[in-house]
Amino acid sequence: MKLYVISDTYIQNRYSHLDLAKFAKESEVDFFQYREKFYREPVHYEELLKIRDLLLNSKTKLIINDDFDLALKIQADGVHVGQEDKSLKNIFQEELPKNFMVGATVHNINELLETEKFPVDYIGVGPVFGTNSKKMRIPPLGMNGLKHIYSMTSLPIYAIGNIQLSNYQEIISIGIEGIVLLSAFVLSDNPVKTIHQFRDFV
Repeated sequence: MKLYVISDTYIQNRYSHLDLAKFAKESEVDFFQYREKFYREPVHYEELLKIRDLLLNSKTKLIINDDFDLALKIQADGVHVGQEDKSLKNIFQEELPKNFMVGATVHNINELLETEKFPVDYIGVGPVFGTNSKKMRIPPLGMNGLKHIYSMTSLPIYAIGNIQLSNYQEIISIGIEGIVLLSAFVLSDNPVKTIHQFRDFV
């Protein structure tokens, strides 16, 4: 079971993206997704360069949220796109760097079928238990929805959506690739300790 964390400075401002990247590296999570909804240069770009250098040659891969061009420019390990972002068709028309990863968010079976037309490396499935990080009109999938999508694909699945220490053990029991942590990670008083608590059971 792999651990995937997302950085966020919108629902909290105690930690910077760089702080969160340091916690991720120290915790040796598998993926750190940089997500900045109000990205602006040069301030965020300079911070992102520091994050890239920090995670270089570490266990933790750097994934950029939404912005494919930025992911290439920064020489990240990959990009993650939502259904409303740059299309997978456009991404896979490009010549991608060796070992560059592409992940996509899936909320239902129709989106899964469309996503499976492309050689994505993994899918984020959710929101399983809702979300605290952004407004969504999509209802929570719940465990039944997650299990249904899991049963319909051979792609690696990462469950996302308000996954907490209190609810994640049922998720990992079904055999998915990993879990995605956002609020449990960025809102923690001790993110490294929190990661270790999750890892004790994964």
